[in-house]
Amino acid sequence: MLTKFKLNGSRSFLRTDYEMSSVDKGEADRVFKSCKKQYLDPLLKAKGFLKYKTNAYVRRNQVDVLELIELQKERNGSRTFTVNYALTPIYLQYAFASFCISERIGILACGKDVWWDYANDSIARNSFENVA
Repeated sequence: MLTKFKLNGSRSFLRTDYEMSSVDKGEADRVFKSCKKQYLDPLLKAKGFLKYKTNAYVRRNQVDVLELIELQKERNGSRTFTVNYALTPIYLQYAFASFCISERIGILACGKDVWWDYANDSIARNSFENVA
């Protein structure tokens, strides 16, 4: 039985200057890596995904489609992230690789762009549990 997805750990992808000054960036980055390793690495490995680069996973599915799941960190350092999902056929009819279908997991799961927080250990654990 499927249950409706419940969003946890999300917030605006930007922080105020005051909020930014209260975040220990080194600790947040350490917690991000730790939670990714604890929650997502084993789950996605069990589903046939391989790690790709630092924050992405890929797999070739049963119908020869390449699937990509990527954790995208907010570029200005607010210690938030979103999850992108993309598909492309393995056998392309053109000379360059391009993902044919891509979307954010938040839009697929609950109809809106979602950014999860990882400013500290408890927030990050809640966010990564929700993503998983």
